Amino acid sequence: TLSRRAVITDLQCDPASRVAEHVSLADRSSALIVAPATANMIGKMASGIADDILSTTVLSFSGPVFIAPAMNTVMWQHPVVQRNAAALRELGCRIIGPESGTLADGREGTGRMAPPAAIAEEVLRVVNGG
Repeated sequence: TLSRRAVITDLQCDPASRVAEHVSLADRSSALIVAPATANMIGKMASGIADDILSTTVLSFSGPVFIAPAMNTVMWQHPVVQRNAAALRELGCRIIGPESGTLADGREGTGRMAPPAAIAEEVLRVVNGG
């Protein structure tokens, strides 16, 4: 990878510790950031679906959760996505964005992910007690 760090892609347990990877990830993290957050992932999170490494880690994590939506305008404005986003806000998740501008499909509208610097700023503000 570009980061030169291991990428965790499945729900395996560490044989040495017998701790599930998603539990280990949650235990050693001070914040959880889902960026970009698709309509599918937002729906999974709002429904408590845990069928992959990210969604199981979300359910195993007890600290602040940050969600940076990224999708086309019609999807973002869909009542189901808005309902799911509202449910996540009620659960204490912080939704950062989305922003307006040129989207991945070349159209203009609301749905582009907030810039990484803006996401980092919000995460640091919350984690540092701001």
